[in-house]
Amino acid sequence: ASKGIGRKFSIEFSRAFAANSLLVLLARSESGLLQTSNLVTSANANVKVKIYPTDLSKPDPELFLSMIQTSLSESGCSPGDFDMSLIVHNAASVGDVSEGTSDMCYPEKWQEYFSLNLFSVACLNSQFLKVFPEGSVKQRTIINVTSLCAIKPFKSMGYYCSGKASREMFFRVLAEENPSINV
Repeated sequence: ASKGIGRKFSIEFSRAFAANSLLVLLARSESGLLQTSNLVTSANANVKVKIYPTDLSKPDPELFLSMIQTSLSESGCSPGDFDMSLIVHNAASVGDVSEGTSDMCYPEKWQEYFSLNLFSVACLNSQFLKVFPEGSVKQRTIINVTSLCAIKPFKSMGYYCSGKASREMFFRVLAEENPSINV
């Protein structure tokens, strides 16, 4: 949420949000998050914004749950106060494009890549759904920002294509298991 498409999503969604909506922003860059928060407030002064400088390459389910719960409590809100809960999974990395797939042999590098691009997404999503279980709001929506790389191979994009394909399948299974969620 600190730059690029994540920032743009934050601003544009906030324009459409009702008064007293809560927007929780995560990214590594605190200064970028502060800039996004200011832009969101300029777009809609009636939206509450909470920012959390967070390294999503280090998935921490307890931290994710705490951030969501703290955001709600500090804003004087509970899940039932909202008509909709919405989470956007945008954070990702292209990975090392200098390696061909025949050279991608280090498990530590795979672990690091998938920690940001899949494990963190799955953990954050799970904690979000614990806070917003079925019946807590009228509509639950989960957006996974993906790319053609999820379904089509591209040379030198072994990490990225693998990560996007994994995320794509994760969200397809989530949708299959939870028909009440708009995925």
